[in-house]
Amino acid sequence: MLDFSKIDIKRRLVIGFLIVPTIMVILNIVGISEVNSIDRELYQINDVTSVKQRYAINFRGSVHDRAISIRDVILNSDPLEIDKSISDIRTLEQDYKNAAIKLDDIFEKNIVNEKERSLLENIKKIEQKALPIINKTMEYKKNNQLALAQDTLMNNARPVFIAWLASINAFIDYQESVNNIDAISARNTASGFQNLMIILTAISLLVAIVSGLIVTKSIVDPLNRVAHDIDKSSNKVASVADHIRSSSNSVATGSTKQAASIEEISSAIEQMNHIVRQNAEFSERTSSLAQKSRESAQEGERVVMDMVNAIEAINESNYKIMGQVDDSNRQMSEIAKVIEQIGEKTTIINDIVFQTKLLSFNASVEAARAGIHGKGFSVVAEEIGKLAQMSGVAAKEISDMLTNSSAKVESIVSETQSRVSELIESGKEKVEAGSIIARQCSDVLQEIVVKVNSVTDMGVEMRNSLKEQSEGFSLITKNISEMDKVTQENSVLATENVTTIHSLNAQTIEMRKAYSNLSALVGNEIKISA
Repeated sequence: MLDFSKIDIKRRLVIGFLIVPTIMVILNIVGISEVNSIDRELYQINDVTSVKQRYAINFRGSVHDRAISIRDVILNSDPLEIDKSISDIRTLEQDYKNAAIKLDDIFEKNIVNEKERSLLENIKKIEQKALPIINKTMEYKKNNQLALAQDTLMNNARPVFIAWLASINAFIDYQESVNNIDAISARNTASGFQNLMIILTAISLLVAIVSGLIVTKSIVDPLNRVAHDIDKSSNKVASVADHIRSSSNSVATGSTKQAASIEEISSAIEQMNHIVRQNAEFSERTSSLAQKSRESAQEGERVVMDMVNAIEAINESNYKIMGQVDDSNRQMSEIAKVIEQIGEKTTIINDIVFQTKLLSFNASVEAARAGIHGKGFSVVAEEIGKLAQMSGVAAKEISDMLTNSSAKVESIVSETQSRVSELIESGKEKVEAGSIIARQCSDVLQEIVVKVNSVTDMGVEMRNSLKEQSEGFSLITKNISEMDKVTQENSVLATENVTTIHSLNAQTIEMRKAYSNLSALVGNEIKISA
């Protein structure tokens, strides 16, 4: 485990500030991965499965319209109408082939599974069976073999067309089920992504708070201990100073007999007073720099708060992106409803086709009974016309719905891209703002280091002053030693002064050690002289 007590304050602050950017990088990586997963699923829906379904729908349209055209060939007696119906059949056959070629290209790229291959093979088998029957029916009609043509149409062509349409519908239904599965997967991924981002954000906030408390505690506790040691040593020095003052007074009283030595002692005391004043000035300057350091630290705190605000703004941008994803999901649901409506209209068309075939059959029976002048045939033909008109209306409605669906999809894609671009650009600006604030933090911390270095230099000057003070005390000791003939009382007092001075020196060393600990905490080291 990381031991903060062995790391200086600069490295502690760097560790504290690196935790939040690291968490941000992790969140961005997870977000990008989830968004890519959703993009892959949407690509499968829009660019693969829907395309195959579109070609299959073209199959169904071609087969359905060919069935109607073949019926018209058999029932019409006007050569122009027959030629037009045959031309329509050939055009529909070509449309079917074009769709088949494009669908085969997809299958050759292996963007399919075994189920799809099986469904397509079934469609091709029925197609190979249906084409000869179609040609045979039209050949009977061309040779004026009307009865054989009608019999082939009802007994051979009709079941084949039904099976053909059923196989195509099975393929379309399978593609729709695949689309539904992929859509559900995309929605589940988006929902899971939202929950994951909330959990990771909560964890990030917890880690940032805990790490901040740990770093703060690792800085504050040593400073409190150093301050306590300095305060304790200062009290001891004050006590020793009082003792020295008392002893000096006694020595001064006993030294009245030493007139020659008084002048030298006075000079030495004056020198000591000058040194004390220098120490006072140094102390005042130290206090001023400490005040400025505190202000710089407060400025650093404000800058850190600005960085937190910038990060919260980035989180809000992420929430907006998730909101846009939810909107896209709702709009995709609308598209699903439109597709469901298309399915309902297709059912109507199938029912109409079925009724048309029954009426066609009834018309054939009536024509066979009454001959050319059968009146029932005209009634049936009129009903067939009405049903054909209904088929046209339903087909137009389907076309309109498909147009609306396409426009809506394009609108969704365009709007989503625009919003995501705007949010990404906004997030980029906020990240840049966070970077600027981080550089400001660095500048403030550098200013703190410079000021702390100034305090260190003043400590060196104070040590030199203490050395001069010690030399002054040595001069006093020398003068006192020349007073050998002073009374026994003065000798005893002089001995006490020497002992007291040694105690003061010891307390001074303790204070310098405490100061060294404080300096080491901010990344600098002061060697303690003996």
